[in-house]
Amino acid sequence: MHWLLDVNLDEDFCRIQDEDVQKNLNVIRKMVLNCIQNYKKNTRCKTAVSNIMLDNLVNFEKLIKLMKYEN
Repeated sequence: MHWLLDVNLDEDFCRIQDEDVQKNLNVIRKMVLNCIQNYKKNTRCKTAVSNIMLDNLVNFEKLIKLMKYEN
């Protein structure tokens, strides 16, 4: 989990000092990875997590589709 957070979301490079904000961002990052992993599992998608994230940044409709694959 930590490797995915670090590689895909650059968690180690976060310069926020407030501990509460760090915890909140960590929860949000884990929710994002969980949504992507559910999407990959339910659609049997072989695309890399980073490519899925980039596609969803560019195309809002894909983001909505990804968010529908929550359990």
